[in-house]
Amino acid sequence: MEERVGTVAGLVDAITVEMERLAYKPSVIKQYHIVWDKLCAHSGGMPAEEFTVESGMGFLEEVESPRRVRRLDSFVMERKV
Repeated sequence: MEERVGTVAGLVDAITVEMERLAYKPSVIKQYHIVWDKLCAHSGGMPAEEFTVESGMGFLEEVESPRRVRRLDSFVMERKV
């Protein structure tokens, strides 16, 4: 049975456990956590089911360079079409 995750931080924890189960290298998990720690500081308490593409873009706008965010935003818009 699938376990429900309450918050974005809980989702990050569940993903980490799954990556460990799948034998991802600790160095790879550490690289993911560089971004995930920032994400959790930004919206870790947000209910996971309320986290949207727009929420993610808001996070990226705060932590990434404007040029990279524009490129990601273009990608998201292409996927919606």
